[in-house]
Amino acid sequence: IEGLGRVNQAYGRETGDRVIEVVAATLSQQIREVDHAFRLADDDFCILAPYQSAEAVRPLAERLRSAVGGSGTPESPRASLAIGIASCPQHGDSAVQLLDAAQEATFAAKASGQGIAISNGIHISPRDPSAERR
Repeated sequence: IEGLGRVNQAYGRETGDRVIEVVAATLSQQIREVDHAFRLADDDFCILAPYQSAEAVRPLAERLRSAVGGSGTPESPRASLAIGIASCPQHGDSAVQLLDAAQEATFAAKASGQGIAISNGIHISPRDPSAERR
């Protein structure tokens, strides 16, 4: 959630908590039945979308950004999302690798101003001793 710290400072933590609740509810409404949404920390969420490539998830990311962007109320300021996408096995085959790749893509999404980025890291299987993640 972009700008959650500013919301907390301007409106108070209670309002920031409402923003988190609105975002969580919106994510839950927008994902498929087989997908799972999790809150990882403060303003970080993760959606597991099984059997989807990174490119196939991009339309979901666009729907989420649009839905969350239009979800503000007088009691809860509108939020925006920066979304990083990583897929298995292209960007990793462990939870740590995938979360790292998604987090790096999220930073790229924020920096680009586009709001959505797909990881550009290519995972190489750790079974190859000379392999590196990128």
